[in-house]
Amino acid sequence: METSNYHPFYISNQWTRIMTYQRLSHLLSFFLIALFIVFSSISLAEEAEKTTAHTDSISFAFSNVQIREVRDLARRVGWTERTLDVHFAKMNIPEPNVWQSCAKAAILGGTDRVRLAAAVLNEVVTQSSFSTDELPASAFSLLQSYDCLIALPEQPQHNEEIWGDLQRNVEHFSRILFESSPNNPSPAQEIHLQAARLYAGMVTGASSAVHTILQGNTETPSFGRMLRNGLTCEGLLLDVPLDEHIVICTDLLQAAKALQTYHPESFSNLSPLLQRTADVICELMQADGNLPVNLIDEEQKRIQLAALIERANSLFDKPAYRFLLNNLYETDARPGDALLYGALSLEAASLPLSTSLPLPQAGAAMLHGGSPALSLSVFLDTGLSARTNTLSLLSARITSHDGPLTKQASILNAPAFNTVIVDRAPQARFDSNPTFPANAFLASFIPFGNDNTYVSAYASGQFSSKKAYPGEHTATPVTTYQRILYLAPPYVLDLFRVQGGETHDYFYTANGKWKTNIEDRFEPFAAANDEYDFLKDPAARAVHADVQGDYNISFHPAAETIASERLWILDPAGSRLITGNDAEDSFLIIRRDASENVGNLYAVVHEIIKEPTAANTQVQRLPLSPAPNERDFQAIAVVVERERDFDIFLSAIRSDITYTTDYKGGKLIFTGNFGHIRFRDGVFDSLRLVGGTKLRYDAYGVDLGETMNVGVIEQIDSEAGQITVNFPYPIPSGDAMNGHALLALASDNYPALFQPLTVEHVESTDSPQAIRLRYPYNFESPDPRLSAPIRQADQILHENFAELIYLGKDQFRLTTTAPTNVMVEGAKDRNRVLFRGASLMRRIRGESVAGVILLSVDPTETIDGKVEFVRMP
Repeated sequence: METSNYHPFYISNQWTRIMTYQRLSHLLSFFLIALFIVFSSISLAEEAEKTTAHTDSISFAFSNVQIREVRDLARRVGWTERTLDVHFAKMNIPEPNVWQSCAKAAILGGTDRVRLAAAVLNEVVTQSSFSTDELPASAFSLLQSYDCLIALPEQPQHNEEIWGDLQRNVEHFSRILFESSPNNPSPAQEIHLQAARLYAGMVTGASSAVHTILQGNTETPSFGRMLRNGLTCEGLLLDVPLDEHIVICTDLLQAAKALQTYHPESFSNLSPLLQRTADVICELMQADGNLPVNLIDEEQKRIQLAALIERANSLFDKPAYRFLLNNLYETDARPGDALLYGALSLEAASLPLSTSLPLPQAGAAMLHGGSPALSLSVFLDTGLSARTNTLSLLSARITSHDGPLTKQASILNAPAFNTVIVDRAPQARFDSNPTFPANAFLASFIPFGNDNTYVSAYASGQFSSKKAYPGEHTATPVTTYQRILYLAPPYVLDLFRVQGGETHDYFYTANGKWKTNIEDRFEPFAAANDEYDFLKDPAARAVHADVQGDYNISFHPAAETIASERLWILDPAGSRLITGNDAEDSFLIIRRDASENVGNLYAVVHEIIKEPTAANTQVQRLPLSPAPNERDFQAIAVVVERERDFDIFLSAIRSDITYTTDYKGGKLIFTGNFGHIRFRDGVFDSLRLVGGTKLRYDAYGVDLGETMNVGVIEQIDSEAGQITVNFPYPIPSGDAMNGHALLALASDNYPALFQPLTVEHVESTDSPQAIRLRYPYNFESPDPRLSAPIRQADQILHENFAELIYLGKDQFRLTTTAPTNVMVEGAKDRNRVLFRGASLMRRIRGESVAGVILLSVDPTETIDGKVEFVRMP
């Protein structure tokens, strides 16, 4: 059996012939960018000089009416300056004393407070000096304060004693802002500075400068183009930590609030991009309403995140925003100043029904499923962790609606977490070099029916993916680093393939104390000098055991409301387990020797247990023919039994090799990348096939005509976020493909040749098909580390799949993306089927062979990729 990895998407990148050209082009680009920034700043400063300030200043981001309502509320609840000071003491913003004074004047009122606020603002505007880097953030703090003062019922702008020369000083400060010219700013810094200039232009009446910022000119791109170039398609700012994204986008939405009043049409045009900056945070929410990254683990971070979502909610009013805010305010009280820029009251909102989504440019995939009794989320990191302290490519985290099941234990200062570590080495850090991909390659993402979702990702340099382990990091090159996650509540199948290096460590950190069915084999672990530092700490209470076969380890959270988790580990060749407890958490390391460079597969089934007394579950491997290597690297078949229910999971590297096995007297045949067969109470429930041509078990099965559907882009509409593709046979239309990822293959040689495109809606049933995409992709000039430009005649690849579900009462539903032969159980008096939900001429069809009914379905005969049929009596 061949042990080297293979995938039909593989294309060899010819880097050598373009490296010289790329280095020269990068030097030229940096020079042109510097000239562009200088001339842009001069042009904007001239535009600002041309326009005089408003003689009657008006507020754009704050409402006089809302301020009066806030004051009424403050009087009713008895707010005082001391009440507000408690919150302001926790804020981490530039010039906090300025906003503190203005917010107090707005909330509590009074001429003396207004006079003091104006004086404090005037002093800072005239006497403070700001570095170029801190200027945008400071500008927003000052401009927001100025804008708020204008909206006060006292109307200080008409009181010369209060207003004095404040207006002229703010205009002077704004000109400094327009003239500033940072040295080699990042895209995020450019957006922040331009947004500050936009806000300054609006509040000081520099209408010509505002027009130039919004529309652009020969020297300056429009603000919309700048946003599109500086954001991932999902809405994250490029190259900044997540907490910095939140800070900058809070300011960005503050300017957007002013623009909504100043020029509603421009605001409407920019809204899709602006909204994405907050939506992407909500799309990372897990089943318990929390986030899988460290955005809310500290009070300061929660306060800043709430400030962003408050502004987003006031602009776009979405249940997801209200849910997240209410969740944040369970820990920290809602601050008084939020009533000035947010909604006056927050209605309760339940967690919106979450859709499984790939977020390839942001560096994540979110899988959701389950029932109200047990709702689950799975987070797969494909690069998002590069924005935090520890890079953990292909790490995973599981959460139930009651709380997290996977954690990062406080003692775990390992090189990465919840992933596979090779040779105890840290993964490669984030590299801003534009000749290398930024993220792992999200190869396949398919949300099936019944809350089942499949995702596959690579981080080994294949298929234009980021390398978790470049050659110099390990003893031998890591040629395979792939993780497959499949959510099938109450299970999460976890398949991690690694090849290269000398030692592989599968890391998992769990919420709760550990227990195992092989506990008597463990003994204290003596850490060697080259071990992880945390294992040398006695507080880890590390123990180890050498094990082989199929075994399980359970984790029981201290909070009884949170579900327990049991890990079933399929280990035919043996491993060393190292585990231990922190105060409330546990860690697990499954260590394997890889010195002979054999491919290694970690096959783990995560069973989530909600009931106090779990059913009698058994997990085992099924022998396959032809046999894979001793680590099941090439292929594996796993069966999970729970009383009269069972699930069979299959995975193979190559989709052109047919594997067979037997189970409970039934013959199983599999040719594909992934398969799942489910029986409930001894009766067929469903089967699913991904990236292959055949999956059969006993009297049920599907045969696909093609593994891949390869189309060609005929038209691109960037503004509408739509592409038109000519496929050999149509993909399902309507919302059937919502959340699925299509792969665009660039015709140019770029670091990221493949670009997953997330589908929202397929407009037409016949090719060529208009496909509306979920995110506003930058087709023309994307960041080369994230995507190549996508043009007409580029290929679109779709990995075919089929799903057959038994609906009960002899009725079935087939969902397919390719011509499909279907096999269902039949009998002498049940040898035909009647189609009900289908677009076809002949509704009765099928042939009976040896107790099964055989029939064929073409995608053109389906309705949105689905057909329903009934076994005839």
